Amino acid sequence: MILGSSVILLLGITAVLIYFIVKYRRSTNPNPAQIEDSKRLEILWTVLPTILVMVMFYYGWAGFKVMRDIPDDAMEVIVNARMWSWSFEYSNGVQSAELYVPQANPYP
Repeated sequence: MILGSSVILLLGITAVLIYFIVKYRRSTNPNPAQIEDSKRLEILWTVLPTILVMVMFYYGWAGFKVMRDIPDDAMEVIVNARMWSWSFEYSNGVQSAELYVPQANPYP
């Protein structure tokens, strides 16, 4: 969802940019005019990106929350990181340099 909306926004902004470059080039508009403010336009380009960012945040948070919730029957492993190695300590007190996880447990 985030990648798709980013690609659509990239293509849309690029198309609008090229349109304005062609339409308002110096050869067709030698005397630029001052553009007055438009409250409706300012509100629109403030509210729409805010809504888009909130939707993207929601999808990102929903994906993160699934990874963050720990199952009740999860195996607890304490991981210690050193400069060039890892050490794993299991709930029964066994320590190892390699991570061993039971194969038959269907963890989400």
